[in-house]
Amino acid sequence: MTAESTWPGWLRRRSGVELLGPPRLFFAWLAIALSLFLVAYVGAWNANHYPTALGYDATEHMTYAHNLLHNHQLPSAATHGEYNTPPAYYFLAGLAASAGHRFFGWHEADGDRSIEPSYRGAQYLNVVFELLTALCILWLALRIAPRSPGVWAGAVGFFALLPVVSKTAAMFHPENLNMLTSAAAVAAATDLLITRKFRRWVIAVLIAGIVIGMLTRTSAMFTVFAIAIGFAVVGLSSDVRRRLPWRRIAVVAAIVALFAVSWIGRQVLFQHQQPFGNGGGALAAALHPGSQGDPAARSHFFGLTVADVFRTPFRPTGRGEALAQNFMDTWGDWYGSFAWSSYSNAPWQPALVLLKDQMWIGLLPSIAALLGLFVLLAAAIRRRALLPLALLAPIAIAGYLYRSYVVMTTDADVLKPTYILTTTPAWAIGFGLVVAWLGARGKLMRYGIVGLLLIFAVIELRFTMYGIRDHRAIF
Repeated sequence: MTAESTWPGWLRRRSGVELLGPPRLFFAWLAIALSLFLVAYVGAWNANHYPTALGYDATEHMTYAHNLLHNHQLPSAATHGEYNTPPAYYFLAGLAASAGHRFFGWHEADGDRSIEPSYRGAQYLNVVFELLTALCILWLALRIAPRSPGVWAGAVGFFALLPVVSKTAAMFHPENLNMLTSAAAVAAATDLLITRKFRRWVIAVLIAGIVIGMLTRTSAMFTVFAIAIGFAVVGLSSDVRRRLPWRRIAVVAAIVALFAVSWIGRQVLFQHQQPFGNGGGALAAALHPGSQGDPAARSHFFGLTVADVFRTPFRPTGRGEALAQNFMDTWGDWYGSFAWSSYSNAPWQPALVLLKDQMWIGLLPSIAALLGLFVLLAAAIRRRALLPLALLAPIAIAGYLYRSYVVMTTDADVLKPTYILTTTPAWAIGFGLVVAWLGARGKLMRYGIVGLLLIFAVIELRFTMYGIRDHRAIF
């Protein structure tokens, strides 16, 4: 049974999975190559032009990395707001920043050697993380739909052009590594469950993805939950249960538990936290809703100001509204950290026009990705090997929204789509499924989609390549 045979009938009929051949394969791989080039080019541009200090909580993140590498200290609750964040990204990004300073002499301002070294090396490392994530999405697409090149190209293209990915990659932020580790772990888990070939290198990728993810952000637990549920459900089948290498699975679980317990134990011993009590971070906030947050700020959480999203897609429009704020910052710059300055009352006119355009540009891809996610969930009912990927977005988004609701404050700072970049592979595959299905409706539809995506790609460069904020529009 192929993965495509598990798709719902309406998607499987005339889906084009049997219509391979050189032309289709050639154009699919050409689109994938162009998408990867776009990821590298836009990422390098932003790494070279985006001021690191503009990123979300940039000062705290960079201070964490500096103290970790130079003072060999982890932050404490008394001195640092990111003390609950594990150190993996700060260690790797700090090394990359130090290497950039040492070997290339990068500083925050060209020609000024009196100021602190820049973190540009870390921004270039983010580009590597982004490229590796794109390859993991390609790996997923090849495993899930091995006979549908439209899915491969659509999934990688969606990832390459998603503004929140490019925007976050320009910043010194741990979610860049969290996104990669989640994609790698889910791709490895899906590979293992579909092929039933428990190769050592794939198991190694799974272990590395989970362990490094847990040492990067506590939200990596959502990825662990999705993978664990997938393996548990697949293991319910007696035929599969006999074939699963339970010893290797037990080793993976033991390694994951060891690292999880190590970090939690460190927080308890040195930060004097009770992991399930007040003051214990995000998990504690979820278990003790009354301990954090502003009840008044939650009143708009389920609201939606549709018209204002397309007229004034920047703060404070839709502040505290989960759907509106996440949509505006996924496709635009609600917080004012990339396309305009949050110190201004509003974006300058060209930036405002660009942000309005972004809202319309993001509408159809968002709908397609959402429909594709439902298709993926439906397919996972029949083909349980798809469960880790299919469950990733619902679990992670539910956890993110619940936590955001519980700890919501007046400035709605907890509502950032950057925090759910780990779900990007699921949205990308969903988009690819819908694009492949539409492309199989006939040549006219296929050429129309290709043309529309090309126009979309070019227009997106106006936003994803940093410059409009400094009054230097790309075109």
